Amino acid sequence: MTGAENRHTTEQSVDSYAELLTRDEVNSWIDHPVDFYYEGYRKALEYLGLYDHSVVGDVGCGNGQRTYDGIRKLNEERVAMGRDEIWPLLIGFEPLYEQMSSLRQTIDQKRFVYMQARGEDIPLPDNSLDVLTAHRVLYRADDPLEMLREFKKKVMPNGLIILTTNFKDQATNRYYYESQTYAGVQRFVGLPEQPYIPPARSAFYEDIPRLIAEVGGLEIIDNSVQEEDISRINEDRLPIYLYSMATAVKRFNLPPEFHRIWRSIINGPVAEDIHKNMQVDPESGERYFEDKVHRGMYVIRNAKPLSGIAN
Repeated sequence: MTGAENRHTTEQSVDSYAELLTRDEVNSWIDHPVDFYYEGYRKALEYLGLYDHSVVGDVGCGNGQRTYDGIRKLNEERVAMGRDEIWPLLIGFEPLYEQMSSLRQTIDQKRFVYMQARGEDIPLPDNSLDVLTAHRVLYRADDPLEMLREFKKKVMPNGLIILTTNFKDQATNRYYYESQTYAGVQRFVGLPEQPYIPPARSAFYEDIPRLIAEVGGLEIIDNSVQEEDISRINEDRLPIYLYSMATAVKRFNLPPEFHRIWRSIINGPVAEDIHKNMQVDPESGERYFEDKVHRGMYVIRNAKPLSGIAN
C-alpha cells in the first residue's frame, strides 16, 4: 500500500469513527478487558455491598457496553454459585457525542441511563451515587484534582470511588507520536516551543496517593496492578489507534483552526511512519505495530468532607 493510499484509508476511517464504534473491539486502541469493570463491581460488592437499589455511575463510559457487561459478568458468576442477580441502576457519563450515539442495542436501557457529561461536571445532586467508577479517565483530565473533587461530591459518605489509570510507562510509542505531532503543528503555524505534555497531567497510577491526600477525606482501601503487557495493533485496528491520537488535540489548548493541521499530521506522516515500522508475523503474515499496556486500579472510600468545604 502506498503512502497516499495509507493517508486516504486512515483519514476515511478516522472521519467515520462512529461507524467503527460498532465493532466489538472499539472503545480503545488497546484491548480494554471487561475484567476492569467486573473487578470494580466485585470490589464494590466486597467493600460496600451492591443491591438492586444501589446507584452506580461510570465516568467516561464510551458506548456503555463494557459498563453493562461488567455487571452482567458478575451476575453470571453469582447465578453459577446459586445466588440471585444484582442489578443496580447504572448511569454512564460520556462527553463525546459520537460515543453516546452508538449506544449498543444489547444494553437493557431500563437498567442503564446515559448522560452526556464530563467528569468535572456530573449533572447529579451531591451524594447521589453509592459507587463511582472511572476506568482510564482521570489521566485525561485537564485538572485531575478538580475531577477527583467532583467525584467526591457526587459519592455518598462511605461510598466508593474505583479508578483505573495508567502507569507512567504506558503507551510510550503513542506519546512519542503525539509529541512529534505537537512539534509539527508548532513549526507549521509558528507557535513558540513548549514542553510536550502527555495525556496525563500528574494523574498516573504512581500519582494517585498524592492526589488523594490533596483532595482530603478519601481513603485508599485496596489497589491492584495489571501485569505489564504488550498490545498488538494490526492494520484493521490502526484507524482506532490513530483516532485516539487525533482526538488528543483537545488536551493541548490549541485554537480550533489548528485542529485540522493536527489531524493532517496524524493521518499523513504519523500513519506513514507507523506503516513503515510495522512488523510481520512470520506465521500469519499479519502486519502489526506494538505499544505497551501497564495499568492499575484503586478502590477509594469517601471517608470525610472535602478539605475546607462543609457538606
